[in-house]
Amino acid sequence: MENLNLTLNEKEVLLFLEQKGTASPGDIANATSLKIENATQASFLLEEKGLAEVKDEVSEKYHLSSEGTEYAEKGLPERQVLNRIDGPTSIKDLQEMLSPGMVGIATGWLKRKGWASIEKGNIIPTADVSETADEIALAKLGEKAVPLEETGIDQKVMKDLVKRKLVEKEETKNRTITITSEGQKSLLPV
Repeated sequence: MENLNLTLNEKEVLLFLEQKGTASPGDIANATSLKIENATQASFLLEEKGLAEVKDEVSEKYHLSSEGTEYAEKGLPERQVLNRIDGPTSIKDLQEMLSPGMVGIATGWLKRKGWASIEKGNIIPTADVSETADEIALAKLGEKAVPLEETGIDQKVMKDLVKRKLVEKEETKNRTITITSEGQKSLLPV
């Protein structure tokens, strides 16, 4: 090994990477005497010296929350309200049919989506509304987390569902360390 003033930890990581090419800090820790933190620190020091490359990838997966699961089965609050009425209906009557909480949620969404107007304490449906992107998305998703690309759901729709707490986002961070050609050269005998 050339004299690059490498620490013992850096040398250990570099020798391991020489055999494997690419590894995670966990792989390095499992195969050497280093702890994950030390393997990670040594990897960043090797990167500063141009002997290794550290890459971080974040993957996002989505799944229905318990509330989302309920609405996937029964319909969104605004859909449930719309399905119960066929003309102007008082909010008070709806609260007795469903629940005050659900009617409160539904009222805002009915107005936002343009499905109904509110006049003098009555909800007035504006028209028959076909299934919307958020409803289709809820039906597609399950309790098993999947990447956005696999769902085929528009990013904005997914963002709205997460904001409504009907879908939960799981983030996974993945770090890999790869030896560079300079790193391999440094291991050659002088």
